[in-house]
Amino acid sequence: MRPLTLVDPQEGSRVAIVGYPENHGLTAAPGRVGQTTRFVSRDSYGDGPVVRLVTTIRGMIRPGNSGGPAIDEQGRVETTVFAARIGVDSGYGVPSSLVRDALDLAYGAIRPGLTGAEAHRLVCELFEAHGFVTQLSKEPGQVLEEGFFHSLGHGVGLEVHELPGLGRAGEAIVAGDVLAVEPGLYRKGFGGCRLEDLVLVTDDGCEVLTNHPYDLAP
Repeated sequence: MRPLTLVDPQEGSRVAIVGYPENHGLTAAPGRVGQTTRFVSRDSYGDGPVVRLVTTIRGMIRPGNSGGPAIDEQGRVETTVFAARIGVDSGYGVPSSLVRDALDLAYGAIRPGLTGAEAHRLVCELFEAHGFVTQLSKEPGQVLEEGFFHSLGHGVGLEVHELPGLGRAGEAIVAGDVLAVEPGLYRKGFGGCRLEDLVLVTDDGCEVLTNHPYDLAP
């Protein structure tokens, strides 16, 4: 069967809103992608301003659809339903390719001499530019429950978790390091997405060791 690919939302696309409404069987309700709007607001902790990208979806959104994909006629995931006005003919999603963008950003940055803290900061800045809270700007002692609240990754060797860390206090990366790179975004009460690859640090960059598709296979 043909795998599903992730694309940015296209206004006017007909989509199937997939989920388990009201905890019953899997359904695919018809819908249509609306406009993607950029606006400034506060985050869930009342801090801000933050910039958000929100895509409207026309369709019958019911409990159980939140966190599910909106799949277009070409079998591509255009957006993911993160919140909804339940029971009415509208809903809201966010572009679903942002975590993959973070993974690609990390690939381009990782090289000898970069610190794990610098790699982590780059991904945090990307997520914060799209309105998600991260460890970069949280208050001391604040416990994050959504956004990007863990490190970008860690070294892998004889143990699953080894140096260098890719977090707020990450050490310098050297050639020969094998790293687990795992950006993720989460929405409290709905779910989230994390992508993880293993990379080998080379003399001038990194080589991706993972050989597995990122698409959602039906």
